[in-house]
Order: sequence, then structure tokens, then C-alpha cells
Amino acid sequence: MTLKSLKMSAAMAAILAAGSAYADTAAVTAKESHAADYAVKAEELAKHANELSEQAEQLAEMADELAASAEQMDMAQAEQIESTDDTIMPLTADAEAPTDPVTDTGMEDTDLAENDAVQPTTEMTVADLLGMNVVSANDEVIGEIDYVVNSLDGQAAVIGIGGFLGLGEYTVAIDVNEFEITEDEQLKLSQYTEAELEALPEFDETGVESLPDETPIDAQF
Repeated sequence: MTLKSLKMSAAMAAILAAGSAYADTAAVTAKESHAADYAVKAEELAKHANELSEQAEQLAEMADELAASAEQMDMAQAEQIESTDDTIMPLTADAEAPTDPVTDTGMEDTDLAENDAVQPTTEMTVADLLGMNVVSANDEVIGEIDYVVNSLDGQAAVIGIGGFLGLGEYTVAIDVNEFEITEDEQLKLSQYTEAELEALPEFDETGVESLPDETPIDAQF
């Protein structure tokens, strides 16, 4: 082997040794770079973990504050209910109900009912009476109201007793104040039977004018 060949071999060996050393150095550098990246990521994760921990602590504090507020509200409502219960006095057998200065007249319901029974009022007109059945003291239908006229005492209802289709009737005039209205809307003469009515003088209809239909009835039924 010549000297030139030996120099070339030595040069190649040096190049190979330098390449191997560079490769080893590059591998070490890469590992160190990856390790640095992992370290940075680990620091970032640790930072996020700390932030989450702080948020969890804040949420726990807020939950405690809400629970305390709810407890205070419940206590305040309970105290208000107790205060209201204390101001409302239950009615007992000996207690008197409060009176309304506007509607309270000092009369009990029974007094009002009796007063209404004694002094009923109506706004009936002549038209309301026409054709109404008249019943006797024994609740027998004896006729109907034909018309109403003025009388010396006020107003009188003319009753057609018996007959058929207006023929053969016996007519009598009875003061409107002597009638009562029954629940089935009939006019009752409690003080007369049919025979007693027919014993009365028959009403003379000659020249008599009936009152207009819109004329108010003076009687209180």
C-alpha cells in the first residue's frame, strides 16, 4: 500500500469517526429538546390544575353563601308566618265576628229573612196579572184575572169564575191587596172559597175601563 493510499484511508476513518460523533451529539441534543418540551407542557398542565383548583374553591364558597342566604330567607318567612298567625284571632263560640261598617246594619240574617217575609215588595204591572190563575183558600183553581180597574180603595182585579171560553162567567172584583202569590206563580185568596166568592155581588162591567197594561200594581205581594 502506498503512502497516498494510507493517507486516504486515514482521512476516511477520520470522516467516519467525525460523522459518528456528530450523530451521537445530534441524538443527545434531540433527547434534550424533547425533554425540554415535556417539561414546558408539564408546567402548563400544573398551571391549569392550579387554576381549576382555585375555581373549585370559589364555587364552593359561592355554594356556602347561597346555602346561608336560603337559610336566612326560610327563617324570615317562618317569622312572618308566625307574626301573621298571631294577628289573626280565630273565631270561637264566644267570639264575635268583625262587623263591616258599610254592610252591617245590626240585624241578623234571621231578622232580615223575617222582615222580607213581612214586607215583600214587587214592581208588577197590570200586564203581569192578566191571565194569572186564582186559587181559593183550599188551593182550588177557581178562575183567572180578566183585567184590573180602579176602585174606591185603589185597584181591584176582576176575576172570571167558571164559565167556558169567557161565556157564563161569574165576575167579581177583589182588591189587589187581598191576593198572595204562590210559589208556582198563582194568585191565592186565602180568605175565600169558590162558594164564598160566588156569593159576593157580581161586578157590573157596564162602562168599565180596564187599566193599561203598563200600569204599576199598588199591592205588595
